[in-house]
Amino acid sequence: MAAKTITREKMRTTKAQRAWAARESEHSLRMEGLELSEETKADTRRFVAGEITADEGLARALARHRRN
Repeated sequence: MAAKTITREKMRTTKAQRAWAARESEHSLRMEGLELSEETKADTRRFVAGEITADEGLARALARHRRN
């Protein structure tokens, strides 16, 4: 049996998938009694719109909360 190749195109997520992931993440945080900052909400909207990747959103969040 031949191995299946996953292309970059197949790895891309749809807007609906990104929106679902964002809702699930926010729900998880709220269940822990936490809220998203306004900056994180803005990054989440940009992620769902496909303007930034999940890795870029994570890097931005880490930079905001990193101790100097």
